[in-house]
Amino acid sequence: MNFKDPNQDLHDLPKFETSFETSKVYNFDDPVEKKFSKELKQIHADGYAILDLNQPDEIYETINNKIDNKIFEGNPKLNPKYYHYNENPRVIEAWRDIKEIVDLARDIDVLDFLECVYKKRPIPFSTINFIKSSEQPLHSDYMHFSSKPERYLTGVWFALEDIDINSGPLQIIPKSHKLSITTLEELSQDIPKNTKQLKENYTEYEEHVKKVVKHNNLDSKKITIKKNQCLIWTANLLHGGSPINDETLTRKSLVVHYHYENCSYYNPGFSKFSEDIMAVRKIEEITY
Repeated sequence: MNFKDPNQDLHDLPKFETSFETSKVYNFDDPVEKKFSKELKQIHADGYAILDLNQPDEIYETINNKIDNKIFEGNPKLNPKYYHYNENPRVIEAWRDIKEIVDLARDIDVLDFLECVYKKRPIPFSTINFIKSSEQPLHSDYMHFSSKPERYLTGVWFALEDIDINSGPLQIIPKSHKLSITTLEELSQDIPKNTKQLKENYTEYEEHVKKVVKHNNLDSKKITIKKNQCLIWTANLLHGGSPINDETLTRKSLVVHYHYENCSYYNPGFSKFSEDIMAVRKIEEITY
């Protein structure tokens, strides 16, 4: 398969990723785009936006209770250990047996907003539930989930309770979505043959991100959204879990990742452009 470097594939990027003027990307006479005009302008400029939701309070209590039951009474599916930075569990793909997570992942305002941004139908495909901060260093989701055409990926962080500044809220690097996509070639890495090599590659990548942020004089921002709000960020925006200042606090939240229709998907950690190797990935849409 002919696999071009994603940094050379600019003509296929989402339009908001390449245009400097919002007026050339959005039609604010359209009722839906007019409704989200403030958020569309922010995600275009800074790579993220905060959306107010209209879900009933009961949905958050239900999700939190069911996740607690999974952790303390069941056998939850957790993130791989090589992506853990503390002892706090991260429950993955709980949407499969918690209907209310599907309700959030398919929130009509979120889906409408994402379709406004990308001009394609969004496809929710992966969930992670957090009890406390992961304290994960800065990274881009695009180092985990990539697409052809490039950058058709979004992360959405739903607050399942009010997020306290001392609980280790998500931190983001505004405007970092405009940075080049990091590849194995840039890091002089080989495709990993086992989880040990995968972890070594990823640790090198995390150190690389620190240098990129410093070199570009980019600032970090902690996000303290409230229950019934969500943070939406674009494919390459750098983000991570900030340190926990008060261990008595929880940070109950849900991350949902979205790809888009009429794309193909690949795992960048096992793909190498110079060797025409693309690790194709199939996704399963989150639905009822």
